[in-house]
Amino acid sequence: MQTSREVFHDLVLLYFRFIHNVIHTMIHEASFMHQFKEGTASMIHIYAMCALAARFSDDPVFHGIARGSRGSIYISEAVRLFQQSIITPSLESMQGLILIGYYYGGEGDGKAKHIYTGLARLHAETLSLWEIPKDGSLLSQEEHRRTWLSVNIASDWSAIDISVEPISLNHGLDVDLLKFDDIAFQSLDPYLVQGTYSSPQSPYNMWAYMARSLGIFNQTSVLLRRMSQGSISFHDYCQEAVVLEGRLDEWEKSLPPNLRYTTENITSSVNQRLGRTFLAMHIGYHHFRQILFFPFLDARRNHDNMKLTKNAWQCKRSADIISDILRHSTDTENCDLNCFIYGHIAVISSCVHLHTLLFSGNTGALSMARQWLLLNFKYLMGIKSYWPVVEHSVSPLSRNFPYKHA
Repeated sequence: MQTSREVFHDLVLLYFRFIHNVIHTMIHEASFMHQFKEGTASMIHIYAMCALAARFSDDPVFHGIARGSRGSIYISEAVRLFQQSIITPSLESMQGLILIGYYYGGEGDGKAKHIYTGLARLHAETLSLWEIPKDGSLLSQEEHRRTWLSVNIASDWSAIDISVEPISLNHGLDVDLLKFDDIAFQSLDPYLVQGTYSSPQSPYNMWAYMARSLGIFNQTSVLLRRMSQGSISFHDYCQEAVVLEGRLDEWEKSLPPNLRYTTENITSSVNQRLGRTFLAMHIGYHHFRQILFFPFLDARRNHDNMKLTKNAWQCKRSADIISDILRHSTDTENCDLNCFIYGHIAVISSCVHLHTLLFSGNTGALSMARQWLLLNFKYLMGIKSYWPVVEHSVSPLSRNFPYKHA
């Protein structure tokens, strides 16, 4: 299939519409689109972006091709181009590798995702990416910082995907390493950031806050895996969970008023063109909470134990909030969370709601669980055609879903 320049352009815009600034923060959109117009943009980036974005296109050129299959021709070219620079690491190669890795994550190929993410990590370590170049423009320096953060995020997620322990990449990583907050970064004029630059004060530092939760996510995932493998007892898990619960509580308390989860703040973030990032930050936080407390749903353990019962309630509360976030993502313009990662989070939230339906005797809780489960199901049915991994994950839920004809 031949792709015209116009189609390439539209697909890159779709990438920035649906993928960018939700699961990573690496590329300055205005600069990249200028480079695309001038013909100087990285072709590895373009092909990888198209591989991720083609599923969202309504262009007639894709008619007859399943949405989840459209990226294959583009990813093949992105991989071919990358192989020419596999031993010459650069900022471009790292960003391209992260994009390629996320493509394979959406395919459900966790091993391929981990390999490409691992190559990005090796390129970053080879270049000591955490040492920000002093001679670059302020924009270039910030792209270095955000790429380093994105390599850390992708490396952690991919390790958990294939049940291996994450490798610490911090190298003294400062969680407040971002010099520009999210609004300032997306508003940077590439022509005005040579030399000194005074960015206006803005309270949107969501990626900096997300960076602070990485360690909690890692420790929670490792703890869950060790208990599932029998390396630690449930009692030991409870002891460690108390510590992680405290760290999660501290993270939430540290949020400034404008970044807390409220309807008003959702509206404000949408007005700043950061609605998806805002919802992504909060759905990630509540996902960490729901998986931390998930083992406490076992009713046999909770009998006459108020602490364990409270922890089970906390799991259900976070699962409810995740469903509420998904509701906002579908009902609020420019807030859609259509990336495969959120399909995974929605499936786990749905399992929590199913647990309530099976074991709760509370009429109000049963009614709410039914509503949230139906909402999650509609969300999953809406995105499963885009991502093969979501199609695979949701199939067992779909076969057994009691309200699919509601």
